[in-house]
Amino acid sequence: MAEPEPEGLRLRLLTVNVNGLRTAFKSRALLAYLTQVCYSPHVVMLQEVKIGDVQGLQAALRKGAGTGLPWRGTVYYAPGTDDSRGVAVLVRRGGPHTGLPEAPTYACPQGRLLRIDCDMLQHPLSLICVYAPTESDGSRRADFFTLAVLQQLPAGRTVLLGGDLNCVLQAEDESHASAHRAAGAVQLDFVMRSASLQDAWRQQHPQAREGLQAAQAAER
Repeated sequence: MAEPEPEGLRLRLLTVNVNGLRTAFKSRALLAYLTQVCYSPHVVMLQEVKIGDVQGLQAALRKGAGTGLPWRGTVYYAPGTDDSRGVAVLVRRGGPHTGLPEAPTYACPQGRLLRIDCDMLQHPLSLICVYAPTESDGSRRADFFTLAVLQQLPAGRTVLLGGDLNCVLQAEDESHASAHRAAGAVQLDFVMRSASLQDAWRQQHPQAREGLQAAQAAER
């Protein structure tokens, strides 16, 4: 296992679709993964949390950590319902970020987009977590990219956008070609070009062919 990088050199960010986080089993598994495998990322973006309010999410994180042990950091949440949606940004205490707001800079009422403005090394930073629509025709996904996401990309700030886009930009991003996954790709590409966003994984692995979605077990 590789050694973690020294604190303060860079911001470590992880994004994961948790497919529900209501049970102690799921929250305990998530926190163990963050601590033991990912070296406690500074920022964690979660999609499909499937909890109706931020208090419920905080309670789920406490259950996962153990009695009386809260998440050591700040929790931001744009709630979905107990059955769908909901995106969260967890910011660990003690990272290179400063100036965290008390409440989200923007939280989508549908639980699909969450933006947090802060600073990193005195540089303006926006953390944006998204969960794009999954509808088979892709029309709502295309509108989501060009309307909701583009509107929340601020000028004059570095943007770190992560989440479950339910969309691929090129064939190498999935193991089997799917018209459904391609729906909205033109609009997503337009958004990325408009804000000068780069696909961080693809930049590091320009020739790799690997699916971006792993099979998930049902919530327990």
